[in-house]
Amino acid sequence: MKFSHKVVATSSAILLAALALLSANQYFNTKSQIQSLVMQSIDEIVSGMGNTVNAEISSRKALASYATSLIEQDLALDNIQTVINQPIIKNAFLLTGLGFEKDGSYTSNDPSWDPGSSWNPRARPWYIDAKQARELIITAPYADSATKEILVSIATPVFAHGEFTGAIFFDVSLGGLAELVNQVSLFDAGYLFIVAGDGTVIAHPEEKYNGKPMSEFLGNQTLSSEMVTTELDGRAVKLSFTQVEGQNWYIGTVLDESLAFAAVDKLKTDSIIYSVVALFAGIIALLLLIKILMRP
Repeated sequence: MKFSHKVVATSSAILLAALALLSANQYFNTKSQIQSLVMQSIDEIVSGMGNTVNAEISSRKALASYATSLIEQDLALDNIQTVINQPIIKNAFLLTGLGFEKDGSYTSNDPSWDPGSSWNPRARPWYIDAKQARELIITAPYADSATKEILVSIATPVFAHGEFTGAIFFDVSLGGLAELVNQVSLFDAGYLFIVAGDGTVIAHPEEKYNGKPMSEFLGNQTLSSEMVTTELDGRAVKLSFTQVEGQNWYIGTVLDESLAFAAVDKLKTDSIIYSVVALFAGIIALLLLIKILMRP
């Protein structure tokens, strides 16, 4: 090998090492920053969603408790109807009704509501749970038999002089939460959904999953805050759950990292291309320069 070629080879090796180190440093620093920003943004979105859901349910629970306290002051049917027919009650809840412990009779704020002659409030899960808990409870989500809309029922026990006399149910539509979930896009690389503690889907971008078990699209996944990798629709995704404060509900995060960090992959490809171009340009420049310098 000629002396000039040795100089070019040595210089090229040094240049390649320098370019590789610079490119690698830039790539890993940028990747770390992008990943940190993406995850921080997702955490903020999930936190905001959780606060919204908690505020929505907490306000309904507070209203239900207040209405119950007004009814307990006077259990006459006229007073009950006056309270549950208030505009704020009718606007906040789809249906409100009270069942009595003594004889299983009931009343509601919708004259057209007819559950059937065999319907007994004392046999309903919301009534039984409220009676046993002796405090406000909220049921697991369920699909309305007529509209298929996802609902939960808030139920409160009614006491007269410390004695349990019945329970009130307040049906809450979760359609607004579903609309809210549908508006959230995680950088076009994922989505959020809301699930109850028992695995029932409350709100999902694909409406067909609402009211269904989470296992129908995620398999046997647990409600863990730890981010795990799983397969969804034939692709690997990151999955994690964040509990809604004060509720036994969770916000699920599904993120396709290959899409979320596509800019990082493009940066890696660009770095390799530019490094190779710079190396060839450097070699050509060295060959020309040495040729000139080695002239007699």
